[in-house]
Amino acid sequence: MGGFAAATNFVGYKFEHTNRRRVRGGWLVRGSVYWTVDPTNVADQGLNALLQSWDARGYKIGFLIKEDQEILGVNYGGKDLRPTKRQSEDVKSLVQTHGRPHGFKWRVLGGRGYRKPENIIKPNVVIFPITMRLSGGEAPQMIPVASRHLDGSFAQSIGGLWVLGHRGRRRGRVRVRRVRRGRR
Repeated sequence: MGGFAAATNFVGYKFEHTNRRRVRGGWLVRGSVYWTVDPTNVADQGLNALLQSWDARGYKIGFLIKEDQEILGVNYGGKDLRPTKRQSEDVKSLVQTHGRPHGFKWRVLGGRGYRKPENIIKPNVVIFPITMRLSGGEAPQMIPVASRHLDGSFAQSIGGLWVLGHRGRRRGRVRVRRVRRGRR
């Protein structure tokens, strides 16, 4: 079975945050994760079969956060992610593969089972909604991430960067700044 490496099933990854707001004890970040699936695999298996296989194998995400932060919760496609059972092995794999700068730490959350896509852009892009509660930190913040199937090493992972801006914007929405005019 193919790994989660870019050369096998997945050729692209993107995170887009649509909202970040302060909540008690930290931040609530809402966004979308876009996966571009290898078109050859979609043609061979069909996108639905590929997604079912992916959900059955499970998935995990490594987050590089500041030492004084904690991930309070992640909901990925309607599925609450939990710390992986092999947390120390996963963190060691992340440090060996991607490093760990001073003042930062890796945290790994994973899950298994059906995730409801937010959208599918045919023939090969799947978009999942994601929500994260994160303690501490200031906006803007960049969080390096690495994703892969639950059953393997992060040495074969797809890296990404979550850029958390000040507040986020709804897609297609333009900010209009009103200028007050003085009275004549």
